Amino acid sequence: DETQHPVRLTQPFYLARHETTVGQFRAFVERTQYVTDGERNGGGHAHDELAVWQHRPGTNWRRPGYAGPFSLADHHPVVHVSHTDAGAYCRWLNESGVDSVRYSLPTEAEWEWACRAGAATRFWWGDAVDGSGKVANVGDAKLREVHPKWPREVMPMNDGHAFPAPVGSYRANAFCLHDMLGNVWEFCSTRFGKY
Repeated sequence: DETQHPVRLTQPFYLARHETTVGQFRAFVERTQYVTDGERNGGGHAHDELAVWQHRPGTNWRRPGYAGPFSLADHHPVVHVSHTDAGAYCRWLNESGVDSVRYSLPTEAEWEWACRAGAATRFWWGDAVDGSGKVANVGDAKLREVHPKWPREVMPMNDGHAFPAPVGSYRANAFCLHDMLGNVWEFCSTRFGKY
């Protein structure tokens, strides 16, 4: 649903191999006593078994509120964090003095370049939608098994994950980055709008 256009990246950048994990985010929260927007606002949005997206009291990064069986573990990607929460996490990483890297959310152009990993095709693995269940966690037969009345289209394969999979569960792209498509939504620093 996007029209490709040329963008020139003028600065090198690094990107983490995986999404930020629950364990990584927990370390930030415990060391800073940070309270996320979802915790302050009494919950966040989540889908029910019929794909209705609405506010669900008590839903936050500690309790993702999936409408089905799910055991959250430290190796899962953190969800139900806001853009503000993600920015606070990046600032904490910068202030921690662990290394000389400056942490921030990628721009949309940086994210696109990293996601495509140099490919000119629709996806980093080619033009066809993945049918293997090995490159992206998307709605598939496992989701349909958990939610038989799910009204949206699902892929025929079954990757074993109706909800987010542990980070790095799927094949990496040519830049050794995992889960650039599927699994969870990701933030960029670029404001959404027309070019």
